[in-house]
Amino acid sequence: MQSTNEELETSQEELQSLNEEAVTVNAELQSRIDELQSANDDMKNLFDSTQIATLFLDTRFCIRRFTPKIKEIINLEASDMGRPIAHFTSKLQGMDLTAVSSQVLKTLEKHESEIYDDKERCFFIRVLPYRTTNNVIDGVVISFEDISIRKKAQQALISSEIRYKRLFDFSPVPMWEQDFSKVALALQTLRAEGVTDLGEYLRKQPQDVEKLSKIAPVLDINKAAMALFKADGKRKLALTLPDLMIQRSTQPFITQLLAVWNQQDNLSLDCQCEDLQQGYLIKK
Repeated sequence: MQSTNEELETSQEELQSLNEEAVTVNAELQSRIDELQSANDDMKNLFDSTQIATLFLDTRFCIRRFTPKIKEIINLEASDMGRPIAHFTSKLQGMDLTAVSSQVLKTLEKHESEIYDDKERCFFIRVLPYRTTNNVIDGVVISFEDISIRKKAQQALISSEIRYKRLFDFSPVPMWEQDFSKVALALQTLRAEGVTDLGEYLRKQPQDVEKLSKIAPVLDINKAAMALFKADGKRKLALTLPDLMIQRSTQPFITQLLAVWNQQDNLSLDCQCEDLQQGYLIKK
């Protein structure tokens, strides 16, 4: 009986130890459950708050998860999870989600495109492979970003540029566009080096005037300017125009440099230059 009692005590101690281990495991499991619940809550709030429609598909192209915003493009409900995306029609014009997803899974390269829907809204669509934390490909992620406002702004900008280009090209007034951005940077460098009087500096360093004129390229020339300088090609005139403007006198260009130095918005000046054919003086 004494031996039996000792065995019972030993078994009781083992059971006590097992109970303590079970309590510890249960505490760890509860902690992980709480973490998982918190992660699920964060994920739900993220999905509910995001303004980008996102669709998650598995390797069979069945719906795994989606954000509420996707309902504006594809009529999905929570009960549709697990169903193939091919069973649903979208409002996108000419977009086969199954075919695109299949191509992404084969190549593992992202797909990006711009597609319009039946309401003339423009969406930027990005399809990426769905990767697990172990870097296993387990489907695709499709995002739909509404870029209608940006697209309209781009189209308005393009239309504005086209109108400006027409006005520029067909204006009866000779005009050309010259890029002074590098000149402005060079003048900023001089200012940083302690130059306070640019006019005095250029009088002492006349070679810098020509150097600065070389970094102010002509970007575009209208037809009236081509006729004024008797030029038969824009490229040829664009390359020689800065030299033509300082051939007789550098003072007009120095006046322009001083205007940039003083951050003037407008400038009027007279200068003389020669055309490309006969060397006539032109007052501008």
